[in-house]
Amino acid sequence: MPKAIAIVAHHDDHILWMGGTIQRLAVSGWQWTVVAMCMPDPARRAYFQHCCSVLGVVPVMMDFQDYMSGDPFSGNNRDQMRSRLVDAVRSQTFDLVFTHSRSAHGEYWARHANHVEARELAWELVNNRALGAGLPSLAYFAYDVIYGTGTATCARTDATYFLPLTYPELLWKCQLCRLVPDAESNLRNLAYPCPNPEGFEGDGLLLPAPLVRRE
Repeated sequence: MPKAIAIVAHHDDHILWMGGTIQRLAVSGWQWTVVAMCMPDPARRAYFQHCCSVLGVVPVMMDFQDYMSGDPFSGNNRDQMRSRLVDAVRSQTFDLVFTHSRSAHGEYWARHANHVEARELAWELVNNRALGAGLPSLAYFAYDVIYGTGTATCARTDATYFLPLTYPELLWKCQLCRLVPDAESNLRNLAYPCPNPEGFEGDGLLLPAPLVRRE
């Protein structure tokens, strides 16, 4: 049975950027693990646990510091984060690994230090074949701002793969987004309630149907 892992920074990242993908592949038989690394707040941890239960995926929660500004690993220790992540996956191997965007600004208007931390650690473990099949198995979120300098986001037109969500899938995703503890102050800046379609890119990346490869 195929296995996939999403390595993200926060309680809602897996829903925002790839909730439909997780759901669609889970229905087709994929086994999922979702790691959220920077989640010290109890309310956010409870939301993450609920979402993973709804999705039927294995949740892994970590309590590293949550901060947006500043240099990556300025508030979290890189070696400690790597060690905890390695321990969490317990030498498992995965067919696919998903993580945050590698573009300069990330998924939206400004780079988030925690997103970079999660992405760099995911890349490091994949590149060292500590998670599976190497770089062709690593999928980055591929989003861009709609209005140039604004904060609303959509899948990048040059993304390698897309998953157009059906209306029932989008409605389901929106409902989970509305339950986010900080939805009013946070998600409204991200084309609230959520992006559709979902977009991904990678080096030699091969994603299964129903994800659609850009011609």
